Amino acid sequence: MRRRLLLLSTLVGLAFALVIGIDAAYAGNAGAQHATGPCPSLVRCPGAATPVPGAAISVSKNGTGLGTVTSVPAGIDCGPTCSRGYIAGTSVTLTATPAAWSTFIGWSGACTGTATCNVSIPHTNGAIAVTATFTVIPHCLVPNLWGKTLAAAERSVVSHDCSVGRITHHASRTVKKRRVTSQKPYPDTELTPGGKVNLVVSKGRR
Repeated sequence: MRRRLLLLSTLVGLAFALVIGIDAAYAGNAGAQHATGPCPSLVRCPGAATPVPGAAISVSKNGTGLGTVTSVPAGIDCGPTCSRGYIAGTSVTLTATPAAWSTFIGWSGACTGTATCNVSIPHTNGAIAVTATFTVIPHCLVPNLWGKTLAAAERSVVSHDCSVGRITHHASRTVKKRRVTSQKPYPDTELTPGGKVNLVVSKGRR
């Protein structure tokens, strides 16, 4: 009887140790599941038993224009989020999208050209710098011309890459003679280069 009890106790102990070993192995490999996607920290990914090698991509924007840079896998939306760490071996694609009246000139740093930027994350921890350059497309930004003399209004129109359109004259009780009383389009309207701005000029009181 004692031998049977001793044998049963030994078998239970071995089974318990096997379960513990399986759990430990699963926990140790949990970090590997993050190898195909972004990791918030390169020091230690969630569930990883040891630090995971990788690198951070840092995006900066340059130039007179506006635009955004996004990544696949997700993580960078620059915009607000311009840096993200990724596990070694991850292939990251960056796409630059210009805003209205801007154009994308190209990449510098880890990428060149104007196509998508493809970055393969190395095993050495560090930072990968990428710069996206955007420039403004020349266009007419309609100025505020109300109350200006006709001569001053015409100069302002030309200096904003616009052109003077139709000029009409009307009597006005409130605006002095030869000054602008209204305009179309309204101020801050964006037009193609040389877009026409129509003016109404005061003839003074009747």
